[in-house]
Amino acid sequence: MAQSQCVAEFRGDLDVVLAPSRHGLDNYLVKDPLSGKTFNFGKEEHYLCELLNGNNSLSEVRLKFKERFGLDIEIAQLEAFVHQLGAQGL
Repeated sequence: MAQSQCVAEFRGDLDVVLAPSRHGLDNYLVKDPLSGKTFNFGKEEHYLCELLNGNNSLSEVRLKFKERFGLDIEIAQLEAFVHQLGAQGL
């Protein structure tokens, strides 16, 4: 299977809370109930995590992200993001 067809999944047991910042930007606090660690994601990162639901290929994630934000991200960038999430246990 080509990397662009790989399906990744963000853990469903994580607690995600919208926490607007003082500057009016959306921040999402993601708490891992197993480790107790908390991570801070911006709206773009949070949307990527929502798309990593086990149903979307990386190619589909890329297209949906571009539709929403008008930003073109490379498959290699998505792979690096997924790898980073995995390294953090997310």
